[in-house]
Amino acid sequence: MTDDEFHHLACPSCGKRIRVQLKNSERKVPCPRDGCSEMLTIPGKGKPPPVALLLPPPPPFIAAPLPPPAVPIAQKLPPKAPPPKKKQVEEATARIVVQRKDQFTGSLRTLTIFIDEEEAGTLKRGKMEKFPVTPGTHAIYALLGTNNFSKNYEVKLKSGQRVSFECGHEMGLVANTLTLEVVEEPFDGSVREAKRMLRAKSGTTGPVKHDGAIVLAMGIGGWCIGLIGLAAVGRGFSSLEKMKTGQMIESSSGRAMIITGMVLGGVGFLANAAAILLQCLSGNLFK
Repeated sequence: MTDDEFHHLACPSCGKRIRVQLKNSERKVPCPRDGCSEMLTIPGKGKPPPVALLLPPPPPFIAAPLPPPAVPIAQKLPPKAPPPKKKQVEEATARIVVQRKDQFTGSLRTLTIFIDEEEAGTLKRGKMEKFPVTPGTHAIYALLGTNNFSKNYEVKLKSGQRVSFECGHEMGLVANTLTLEVVEEPFDGSVREAKRMLRAKSGTTGPVKHDGAIVLAMGIGGWCIGLIGLAAVGRGFSSLEKMKTGQMIESSSGRAMIITGMVLGGVGFLANAAAILLQCLSGNLFK
């Protein structure tokens, strides 16, 4: 076939150029390009195709960019106020500083600090915590575990002042005591100064002599009375803690006597408890 026997058309939608035989004149055929749904009308024999079928599709419309605003938006917003300085924030409130002693006794139980009858936080063994409060009068006390309360204190603080407390646990023969003591009255110094004062405070003017002989004697007495042996264990732990913190003179002989007294006291307490239990089981206790 020669080229005169075909119509040359262009799709008005996608611009696809096609060639159709003249014998298919005055028919409608779909555009062969995928995705184009345009139906093309083939002109009759001897009739020229419409101009729209011969011209390529118009170029896509591109919107012109908008002109910049006359006044930048950032200049219309008011300037942000600078954040307050750290010193101004610290002077706006008062602080209560609490130091928990580095003791073995009671270290497994949680120490909770209450300020104005509300829980302020918890302290671990040997840790310090500072609690911000508003200027005025505040009540503070401590709770160890679930039922061991300390004395209730009331402190009056001005803006920027701090007061320091030290919390400890003392073991007794009948009951244990939770102590909360003021180690520094309200002052206007820094928190760093409060920490230095708490670390420098040891409770005594200097290290004392070890009490290894007393612990050893109590451990031996624990074989006769079990409670004395239990007290020897508690006092031994307290003496070792004082050696560690420098409140008691540390020596190898004193440490050996304390550990020996603790072992004898513990074994004596267990032996007495086992003897009482066996007597109860055998029925000889009440004969």
